Amino acid sequence: MLRETNVTVQEIAPPWVDTDLIKKGSDPRAMPVDVFVNETMSLLETDAPEIVVNAVKAIRDNPGENEHALINAFNLELINNPPPI
Repeated sequence: MLRETNVTVQEIAPPWVDTDLIKKGSDPRAMPVDVFVNETMSLLETDAPEIVVNAVKAIRDNPGENEHALINAFNLELINNPPPI
């Protein structure tokens, strides 16, 4: 839809960010919001079509036959050790 316009679209792929959206739990597994914002803003200055902060690169760069292993391990960790609510 925007291909023939001068609009550039950059998709942001966020990690788990420690925000007040549900309840601030200060979980050490979540990325601090200020670190996320600073890194994201820096990456938005590039021409990259997808903005991927370092905290999420392991997930994003894990395509292939076992691409869900990392997500499944993360989900199991949350089940076994849920974030404070």
